[in-house]
This record gives sequence, structure tokens and C-alpha cells, in this order.
Amino acid sequence: MYNTMPDTLTIREIKAGGKVLASTLLDPKEVTKKELADLYVKRWVVEVDLRSIKETLQMDVLRCNFVWNFSKRNKLQRNCTNP
Repeated sequence: MYNTMPDTLTIREIKAGGKVLASTLLDPKEVTKKELADLYVKRWVVEVDLRSIKETLQMDVLRCNFVWNFSKRNKLQRNCTNP
């Protein structure tokens, strides 16, 4: 996947609402500063909602219910660090 990425990326920086936003939408005639700022606000609301859903479903922290005894854990660590 990464070998298909470009070596460089051109971005447009916009100051809006006391924040600096970066976008790959370069043409100000196609997407205005206000439109980008509005998109940022909408995106922020979505991110906060997703965080809320994860917390409600108790998916905000990765947990593991397996109990490893000491020797198995040591073997696993050795195998991972010394293949």
C-alpha cells in the first residue's frame, strides 16, 4: 500500500476559528475557507460521537481476559524477541 503513496504531498493551510487547518483540497475557488472550517466542525462532532459510543460500549480501552502463567508468558516473550 505504501509503495503507491506519493513521495510528497501538497497541502493548503487555513487559519479558521483560532486553529490552523490542513487540507489537500487546494483550490480556494472549489472549496472555500468557510466550507473547510464547516467540514472541520462536522468532523469534530463525528469524532466526539464515536468516542462516546466506544465509551458506552466499553470499547475505549483494549482489554484481554487471558491469564498466562509465568512460563508461557516468558516463552512467548523469548519467541517474539528471538525468532
